[in-house]
Amino acid sequence: MKLNVDALNLIQLGFTLSDPSDNLPDLGSGGILLFAWEFNFNDFNLNSDLHSPDSINLLRSSDVDFEKNRLEGIDLHWAFFGDDWWDVKHIMKYYDNLYGGLEMVAAALKVQRLAGKRHHAGSDSLLTCQTFLKMIKTFFYEESWKKHAGVLFGLEM
Repeated sequence: MKLNVDALNLIQLGFTLSDPSDNLPDLGSGGILLFAWEFNFNDFNLNSDLHSPDSINLLRSSDVDFEKNRLEGIDLHWAFFGDDWWDVKHIMKYYDNLYGGLEMVAAALKVQRLAGKRHHAGSDSLLTCQTFLKMIKTFFYEESWKKHAGVLFGLEM
């Protein structure tokens, strides 16, 4: 996985913030508007970057505009501190009735997509956050879910 991450350029990043009660930020709107973010990056080039044609076709069918991203997307610079992140795919392997992709897991937990389209980073980020919070409420007692912090599916030690 690390080799793929190092070799490939990021196309999109979805970002969702939530408190443990599943409240999303309203940025002062009084709950009228709730926010999740999608960032489109400009350093992916279909003509020269490694990519899976099937993945590109999937994103195109979901209205991702690669040329617009290349011209108007933002430059990517990473900074990360800490290890309090969770991988829903890793956690779901401990529960027999949870399998498949994000849509299947969300459906099994009766979590509905609130905004956007599937395969768009912001919308998928929001659905992932809601699914994770539902998993915590459904399957874990107190803070036992914290034992899964910092582990990526397929890279467990």
